[in-house]
Amino acid sequence: MVKLTKPHIPTALQDVANPRQLIAQDSDITGMRFESADLHSLNARALTIRESILEKTSLMESTLEKFDLSHVVLKNCELIATNCDEASWRSVHLLDCRASGLVVTSAQCEEILIENCKLDLANFRFSKLKNVIFKNCKMHGADFYHASLQNVVFDDCDLKDVEFGQATLKNVDLTTADISQLAGVQNLKGAAISTTQLMQIAPGLAVNLGIIVNN
Repeated sequence: MVKLTKPHIPTALQDVANPRQLIAQDSDITGMRFESADLHSLNARALTIRESILEKTSLMESTLEKFDLSHVVLKNCELIATNCDEASWRSVHLLDCRASGLVVTSAQCEEILIENCKLDLANFRFSKLKNVIFKNCKMHGADFYHASLQNVVFDDCDLKDVEFGQATLKNVDLTTADISQLAGVQNLKGAAISTTQLMQIAPGLAVNLGIIVNN
């Protein structure tokens, strides 16, 4: 069981009147509230946000390389096709976000909750995830190729066509996830599944082991 500590968010946050101007002037932001902010197609490198809340904010199709988030909550945000390559996320909650095509490659993610989010085709290649919970997420075609997952839970998630090729899994819980159409079941070494799930993926395992099953 993975237990996460809540992000430390100050009681009093400063509302952001002009978010684009703020980011243009300051790449290290602390104690702010972004609400209904339009940051669509934002280009910012090495942007840091700490102890803040982003709600109903659009970062769609933005390029945010080396995006550093620490003790941040993102709620009802648009992260569709957002590029967060080489990001560093610590104690971050993503709640009810639309994040299809989100790119979080070669990233460091620790103490993360991602709940009720749409993550179809999200890309976590070569990233390191530690103490992470995905809860009730749609993840069709998400990619964890060559990623490192330690203490990660996929709780009630749809993992259709999700790729774990060459990933390192340690204490990864898939027991409540839908893995019936997972890509590459041979890559699940180090993951926990249920007996029912084992029956679902048994044909794929047999094929990969070269076992011929006669009816």
